[in-house]
Amino acid sequence: MIAAFGGSSVRVADYALYGTAELSAAALSALEGRSACLLANHGMIACGRDLDHAMANAVELETIARQYVLARSVGEPVILTDAEIDQALAGFASYRPQGKRPAPAARAKRRAGAG
Repeated sequence: MIAAFGGSSVRVADYALYGTAELSAAALSALEGRSACLLANHGMIACGRDLDHAMANAVELETIARQYVLARSVGEPVILTDAEIDQALAGFASYRPQGKRPAPAARAKRRAGAG
């Protein structure tokens, strides 16, 4: 699923103090050609075509990070080769999920029994 963010890895932006031009520049560099990055000692950024898409990307990145940590707890995860990532990227170019999922807030509201 890392390929969904535009490449074979999720880049990590160099550390810089919060609220600085240096952090902004590091984040922009890490995001070049990608829709998500990690910010060293801060967290992450996820982008999308609209707010719902950006939120879905953020949730996906958190899920992937959790899966990686869990996989590392039992051994060394198998990382796809660049060729395998390229193949996945090519598939994403034509992938269109069936139907549109409701916005994250609507899903959470429905799970809480309020809708």
